[in-house]
Order: sequence, then C-alpha cells, then structure tokens
Amino acid sequence: MRYRLIAFDLDRTLLNRNKQILPESLTAIRQIQDMGCRIMLVTGRSHREAYAYYQTLALTEPMICCNGSYIYQPAQQQILDPLPLTHLQTEKNTGAGISA
Repeated sequence: MRYRLIAFDLDRTLLNRNKQILPESLTAIRQIQDMGCRIMLVTGRSHREAYAYYQTLALTEPMICCNGSYIYQPAQQQILDPLPLTHLQTEKNTGAGISA
C-alpha cells in the first residue's frame, strides 16, 4: 500500500517533552516527502502556535487546527472552513453559562 498523505499531531506525537522535533523524525519525514507522500499537521493548537513547526518541516498542505475547528492554509494566510462552536454548544458542553 502506498500512502498519499500522513497527518501528524504535534504535542506528545511529533514533539518531544521539550517541544522540539527530533532530528530522526525530521530525517524520516523528509524521506517520506521525497517518496511523494504529503505531510499534514493536525493539532489542538492554533495556526499561530503551529506555524513554526510547519516551516521547520517545509510543509505545503493546509493545517487542521484547534482540535478540528478550522483548516488553515499558510500559503494564502487564510482560514478555510471555520466551524466554531456556538454559545449554546459551548454552554451545553461545558455546563457554563456564557453571556454576550
């Protein structure tokens, strides 16, 4: 089977405890890219927090950010398909009342 895209989480997956990508991981990811496989970051972080890692990995695919609440395309500096929670959804999920 040939993979076309591999998605990586950042925290506790791609990053070590010091919030760094190990040199071995960088080498492996570059080898995967050289084989024609695309790499994507999928993270609970915002695009601003993930962007330095995106650059380090020399990625071109969009990032899925904030636990899937939006897709960010760094090349256009654009948020695609935002899906934020409504006040009612937030209140229901957290049990907290929110007033505007």
